Amino acid sequence: MRKYAAGLSIVLTLISISPLFFNAIDEWLVQIFSVSFLASLILGLYAKKSIWRKLALWFLSLVFLVLVLFFVVMTLLWNEP
Repeated sequence: MRKYAAGLSIVLTLISISPLFFNAIDEWLVQIFSVSFLASLILGLYAKKSIWRKLALWFLSLVFLVLVLFFVVMTLLWNEP
């Protein structure tokens, strides 16, 4: 399991960002995002130390930073009373 955990982490990260491509954020899509993102983090940390583990954790952190920065920037720019 540890051998393939990094690959599964990358796949789950792609699944977690897939609702953003549908352009329809519903409640169940947010649940899919949160569960698969958490599962990919756990699998990325559980994976055997290799280049795939580093790639999975970098990809996961990049996705997280892009999403957080997007919402921070949108909050600052569109802060209407």
